[in-house]
Amino acid sequence: MLNGEIVSSFLSRKRSQDQAHIQSGSAIALSVVDGKIVLTPDNRK
Repeated sequence: MLNGEIVSSFLSRKRSQDQAHIQSGSAIALSVVDGKIVLTPDNRK
């Protein structure tokens, strides 16, 4: 239970960091898909 909460808290913190990177005009967005870290080009500028 505790372990799941730690992971969930880490993932939500990571998600908001990713959002900040995307908003600051980062060329590459890091996203976690199915437990794998995937580099995706950010073409939404």
